[in-house]
Amino acid sequence: NAALSVGKRVVVVLDTPVTTWTAAHRGQLMILNNELLTAYIKKTGVVLADFCSVVVDPASTTLQPLSGYYSDATHVGIKGAYFCGKLLQSIIDPMLPGGLLPLSFGVWDNYTNNPNGNLLDNGCFTTTSGGTAGTGASGTVPSGVTVSRQSGTGTVAVSTSASPTGIGNDLVLTLTGAANDVFNAAMDVPSPSTRVIPGAKYVLEAEIQVTNGTGLRAPKIYLEYNGSVTGSKQSIVFEDTVGGAGGDEDFTVRIQTEPYTIPTNGETINWTAMRFRPSCNASCSAVIKLRQVRIREIA
Repeated sequence: NAALSVGKRVVVVLDTPVTTWTAAHRGQLMILNNELLTAYIKKTGVVLADFCSVVVDPASTTLQPLSGYYSDATHVGIKGAYFCGKLLQSIIDPMLPGGLLPLSFGVWDNYTNNPNGNLLDNGCFTTTSGGTAGTGASGTVPSGVTVSRQSGTGTVAVSTSASPTGIGNDLVLTLTGAANDVFNAAMDVPSPSTRVIPGAKYVLEAEIQVTNGTGLRAPKIYLEYNGSVTGSKQSIVFEDTVGGAGGDEDFTVRIQTEPYTIPTNGETINWTAMRFRPSCNASCSAVIKLRQVRIREIA
């Protein structure tokens, strides 16, 4: 009521069951959820997120979860949370302006043309060759990019395709792997001691598209920094969303990492880089496209 009184919207979330509950416990859950449902119906400004219906098997008479949706008897696991999150997103999106994080970008947006906008030279992958295909990788790698298998036995075929944004190209990674295989695509900032400023704050921005994903886990992306005193530091975003850990669904997401401030302790800046590391939860395959990659300074 306090939130509603000052014009805020309230999301009411229906609770989820514990798999070992007795009939009496399950009855108590239904009483709780009915009370929450009543609050939703009677209160203007209240919206409903029915997580219980998302995770419970509709064929179960004892409120058992759908396969893979719980991490144990009590807690919703990554796969269940993925689908609960999709429901919550569908509810919240209409309340918020805009959609995907906008990335103002052009083929001009590289260090040569715009040193304040991008520390990378080939973030649009306009130069489609000249990079490095390391262990487990094959194909033509764009300039400034190194692609490899970090661990395991899987393979990654590298290519480029015209970006649907109309700006430059996508880096295309076609993965085939087994459980716990990890792949790596890296873009280092050239001449970091010149381009990276101590005391400045930086973010990594990119768009990631995943299609035909099966058994894929954790397409993680990092802004990573290494100095002679502090060692490696990471600003990380976006992980554990598909495959055996989540839903085998196609998706596109634009991301921005948490900002990282470069230390001002007089150390040598060894390197600053983008690291993109998809991995496999089980036998996996996927086509992943990375586009419009930028490391930039923010205020």
